[in-house]
Amino acid sequence: MPVTLAFRERNSGAAGSVFVYLHGAASDKTFWLSLSRLVAERFPNHPGILLDLPGHGESPGKALNSIAAYAEAVEDFLNDNDLKKVFLVGHSMGGAIAQTVAARNPDKAQGLVLVSTGARLGVNPMILQLFGNDLPTAVSLLRQTAFGPSAPEAIAAEVEKRMLTIDPQNAVRDFSACDAFDGRAQLAAIRCPALVAVGEHDQLTPTKLNRRLAESLNADYREIPEAGHMLPLEAPEILAEAIADFVTDRS
Repeated sequence: MPVTLAFRERNSGAAGSVFVYLHGAASDKTFWLSLSRLVAERFPNHPGILLDLPGHGESPGKALNSIAAYAEAVEDFLNDNDLKKVFLVGHSMGGAIAQTVAARNPDKAQGLVLVSTGARLGVNPMILQLFGNDLPTAVSLLRQTAFGPSAPEAIAAEVEKRMLTIDPQNAVRDFSACDAFDGRAQLAAIRCPALVAVGEHDQLTPTKLNRRLAESLNADYREIPEAGHMLPLEAPEILAEAIADFVTDRS
């Protein structure tokens, strides 16, 4: 039986194509609050849906063990809610999910916004080991590597606080799913236009991964100065403008 996913809406009732936001590993829908608000202001006729993936936030169950399984949960949500034309906005693991959904559902995907991601997502083995055995140290390591040099301290501290409340085994499942992901073969099946955006100082999904993904998809590419992996939190205004430029001629 499909899992019922929790979500938050922007511009509820608007008639345009829907922005569907897919968060990354060990995260939830609140990750998108700032960016989705800015995008909703720029596109008042387009609804936005911020999903909690299975086992995250307010969605029940456990985290899933593969990107393909997460993509199936998102597809079930789209079908159950009769969402026929969507812009999939994915960060990191969410970007891998968005690629998979778009490849398997070319009729539904009107566009992709892929943020801090790649067609492969190798994970540092130390992160997997620490999340399984020492959550505080794992979260501290991620905080040190996930942000660019100009990231506000308050934002980094809030992310660390939230991550300390997660189920460590859910995080292990997420990062294991990322580590196993190899979506290169499915890129040819993606027919919709795409925007790939990455922070200049992203240590977790470096710019070369994002640039390679953009080249494979013939996508628009934006590299944001001073930002790191948490680009939607670090530079939401700049990212919202990049999304607006991308979507305006495709909505």
